Amino acid sequence: MADIRTKDGYKIFNYSNEGNSVKALEPLHVHIENGAKKTKFWITFDGEKFGVERDKKQTSKEMSKCKSKEFVQLGKEVLQHLPEIVEDWVSIVRSRFPEANYTMDDIKFTQPGACGKVALTDALSLKKALKNSK
Repeated sequence: MADIRTKDGYKIFNYSNEGNSVKALEPLHVHIENGAKKTKFWITFDGEKFGVERDKKQTSKEMSKCKSKEFVQLGKEVLQHLPEIVEDWVSIVRSRFPEANYTMDDIKFTQPGACGKVALTDALSLKKALKNSK
């Protein structure tokens, strides 16, 4: 995935070198940066709805000063780009571990409530978006 740029200048991206093996991969997440403002959002899934939750432990001091509505907006932007994020995640894992035959069905998600819900979208919307992007 090329870095996604938000209208407020944030960059949403994935690192291509996470985990030493498929089994060691963290659940699906994205990194968000704008200068010294840095955070990590976990993608959650409860069986019906996808959501995003900010990892407060991996939020820079500068980012933690942001207003909650800014985090909500960032969460909405992540969900808007979720099909792209999922495709990129699968592509990164496949290129690093080709022997694993990794697919979208292999993605691990964070359980909702781990960090406080920011925004939600339903699973059907993601499936439709992924289908339409091919």
